[in-house]
Amino acid sequence: MEGIEVIHVGGSKAGLSTRGIVRDKAFEKKDIVLGRSRVGGGVESAWHHHGLRDVYGFIVSGRVRFEFGKGGKASVMATAGDFFHIPVGLVHRDVNPDQQNEAVVVNVMVGKAAGGECRRAVNPAASCLLLILGRLATLAKVPHHLLVLFSRDFALRVSLA
Repeated sequence: MEGIEVIHVGGSKAGLSTRGIVRDKAFEKKDIVLGRSRVGGGVESAWHHHGLRDVYGFIVSGRVRFEFGKGGKASVMATAGDFFHIPVGLVHRDVNPDQQNEAVVVNVMVGKAAGGECRRAVNPAASCLLLILGRLATLAKVPHHLLVLFSRDFALRVSLA
């Protein structure tokens, strides 16, 4: 019989952190990751997407503006108490508009990881092409490790072009 698992304060694992954003993971199972992000005051993430994962989240404190769409011109604001959903493959960036206070976000990523939790979108067109290729590879049952190698090689070629 399985029991209830509790991760106490300080018991989570370090996640992929970037400049100004500290991430930790409480639970990581086959196709689900439950984690927390602390977004420093005034921080803007790089443009990225989460591969083949949907992201569902809850703003614990502060506020986050999610920028997306053609040229990054669309945006939505989520504040403490709000829930949000970022669909598979949506190129976006997270912005904490409050210069003084961090934003704390609890999120659940659902779906298969394809080469990491999130990918930078150095070139959004190339990022979208990689997403399409990833979906086609999944349909064709190409092993994920081959797709990751191809994706890294392709992304490198695009960023150098």
